Amino acid sequence: TRLSRVAADNTFVGYAKELGLKEDQFKKDHESDAAQEKVDAHLADGTASGVNSTPTFFINGKKIVNPQSYEAFVALIQNAPAASASPTP
Repeated sequence: TRLSRVAADNTFVGYAKELGLKEDQFKKDHESDAAQEKVDAHLADGTASGVNSTPTFFINGKKIVNPQSYEAFVALIQNAPAASASPTP
């Protein structure tokens, strides 16, 4: 089940505390417009790339069906064609 917004926020505040971050500053940053803009941009990029669930994996820019085991994942990587020298946009 999905966590409620309050439960999710409390979870992230807990992570921040474990990392030794200042709670007040973390909450301010977490709730900022700049943070929301970044989340929205990443969501749009993921959606445009065909990401509709997590985890989603890409090898050399190509979305793959999630492997069912570590060994299957290794085989996909080892059998993937070499990446081109020019980066993808």
